[in-house]
Amino acid sequence: MYIGIKIYKKMNIVEENGDNAQVAHRTEVSRIIF
Repeated sequence: MYIGIKIYKKMNIVEENGDNAQVAHRTEVSRIIF
């Protein structure tokens, strides 16, 4: 759970950097959550 929150926070930072980067990170986050 704690790791998931940390990854989610990181994804938020990536979202500000760029949409493409956010999508790529989102896939990694989903993989870890599931």
